Formats: sequence, structure tokens, C-alpha cells
Amino acid sequence: MNSEREQIKASTAIGPRPDADRTPRALQVRNRDQIRTVPLRELDALIECPPITSVPAAPEWLLGVAAYDGALLSVIDLAAACGDGGSAAREPGERLLLVETGVHRVAFSVDEILSQAADSPPNDGSVIALRLLAAQLLGAAPTVSHGVSVETTAP
Repeated sequence: MNSEREQIKASTAIGPRPDADRTPRALQVRNRDQIRTVPLRELDALIECPPITSVPAAPEWLLGVAAYDGALLSVIDLAAACGDGGSAAREPGERLLLVETGVHRVAFSVDEILSQAADSPPNDGSVIALRLLAAQLLGAAPTVSHGVSVETTAP
């Protein structure tokens, strides 16, 4: 996990670099028919989906919890959390977007990771602040989400 985190941090580091024009700054993901852009600064790692244990009477957006790196991880369906309806259940080995909110470690499931975008994230409403969304859903104080807002139908 540390090597993925270091790669992500290195790709979003501030400072002059000769390849700065080509450095990915965002990740595009698809859920159902929605394509969203996730700034890499909002992401701590891409991880393989561990086995998920469902939680009785959980909201639709909470797929369950999983053991990951010695701790429990909440696994959230990004489509359901954004009000787009639920996605298919996740299988071990699929990729999840890992975010640490300071209090919780959260993994967001997506249907597909499309690409890394070299441009700055667009300002068209497709950008999603994962840390802020995780904090809103789990009732925790968010860590810095760099001014990116998120709308959700969840509590």
C-alpha cells in the first residue's frame, strides 16, 4: 500500500518538474452511466477489494466492512452514495479507491476506472471530493478536500 500511496503523492507533488504537463492529476471513473473525475489529491491508494462482510440494516450505499491492513475498512458504493442507484456487488480482487478521512479509512467501489487525466479536473460538477463525501456519510470531520464540493442524497 505504501508504494501506491507514494506514487500518488509523487504524481501530485507541488514543484517544477520537466514532465509536469503530462503528470496525471485526476482519475476518471464510471458508475452506471455517470463518469466522474477524482482528483488524485483526494485519493490515498487504489487497492484490491478484500472480502466484504455486509452490515445488517445498513444504508444502501454501505456495501459492508472489510479487513484491510490490520484495520476495518468501510466499503461504500460510490454510485449509491451520489444518488445514482446502486452498482453490482464487488468481488475480491476488483479495484477500490482508498481514502483516509483522519478518523475512518474508506474504500469507494466504482464500476470501472477509465483513465488518468493529465489535465486539471474540470469544473463541470463531475469532480467528486471523496474525503468530504466519506466524512458526510460517516459523520466524521473531513480532512482537507481542496475546495471541491460534493452533492449527495445520503444523510
